[in-house]
Amino acid sequence: MEKKDEKVKLRIPTKAGYVEIEIARKDVEYMINLINQNINPTRKKGAKAHSVKSLILDLIEEGFFDEPRRLKEIKTRLELKGFRFDVTSISPILHRDFIQTRIIEKRGSRGTYRYIIAKKISEQSEQAMLI
Repeated sequence: MEKKDEKVKLRIPTKAGYVEIEIARKDVEYMINLINQNINPTRKKGAKAHSVKSLILDLIEEGFFDEPRRLKEIKTRLELKGFRFDVTSISPILHRDFIQTRIIEKRGSRGTYRYIIAKKISEQSEQAMLI
């Protein structure tokens, strides 16, 4: 018997317990290849990962933060683009990567915070030179 035609036993966990099945090795290899293709689809060249950080950068480039925005507005805009994130995922990234680095300013008080693009670096440099 050829190795590919050899039968293998699989023990699969389910909610009701374990199920044991016997299947040809070639079929197992075929299924594993299918699963790997679906889990790790090849990325198109130049495609970006859709992290909260990269999506906020996109919003900045679009001018979304030219006006003060509430966290809920940011969440809604990302949903309109097809990305669902909880505000508890957005807030820490916004603070760590954009507020602490002074790219975005946080204005207001607890419960009414608004986020707006900080002055551009070139504008800040010009103002510093005038002083």
